[in-house]
Amino acid sequence: MRFVRPAENRLLDLPKTKARPLRPYHYLKVPEEDRDNPHLVRERVRCGKPSCGCARDVRRRHGPYWYLRFEESDRRTGQTHYRREYVPRSELARVRRWIRRYRAASARGRAILSVLRHYATGTVSIREPDVVELT
Repeated sequence: MRFVRPAENRLLDLPKTKARPLRPYHYLKVPEEDRDNPHLVRERVRCGKPSCGCARDVRRRHGPYWYLRFEESDRRTGQTHYRREYVPRSELARVRRWIRRYRAASARGRAILSVLRHYATGTVSIREPDVVELT
């Protein structure tokens, strides 16, 4: 049996719904300067439905999904919180490049601090190079 709409509904000129464009996925909501020790991890997650198998069995969890884990410094209280944010597969290469740049920059900063620390404590002296006269 086929359902037939009443005549008064057929006469109404209802606007068609337009397809909405997909919004870009906004991730990494914490500013870069507040994120320390970033690294990517793959995790299997629970969906939250009590009837799903992932609620009862760890081996039946969904995923694995990629997450960016980092330490967030709270400027107001000075505390450190450990956070994670989902990284879509399409953004994985970009996040990996960002982590490489972050680690390289922090290694350069540590090297400079090491030199300054040695100079301040007097364990390494910065002196003029020896001049050799050729005769």
